[in-house]
Amino acid sequence: MQPTIDRLLNKSRFSMPALYEEVWRLVEAHACLSTHLPTLQERLGSADYRKLGYAILRHVFLIELVKTPKIETTKFRARWLPELSADARGASF
Repeated sequence: MQPTIDRLLNKSRFSMPALYEEVWRLVEAHACLSTHLPTLQERLGSADYRKLGYAILRHVFLIELVKTPKIETTKFRARWLPELSADARGASF
């Protein structure tokens, strides 16, 4: 999963739908989750289930850093970047 996330974040234009399509199926295949997620999807409906997946991926794996040196835009990065090792927002995979 980590190489997939890194690859998608290193594209010139980040796409949350692309990240969701490639990574969420790995989440759904996890042994502990595979029995519970279909029920959650049924209760939420497809659209809200997708929104929940986006939110989980964004909050668990991503951080939105301000581009430097010119602070005028932001860019999604993985929380395991070496630059974030001393930052409370950083985390290992």
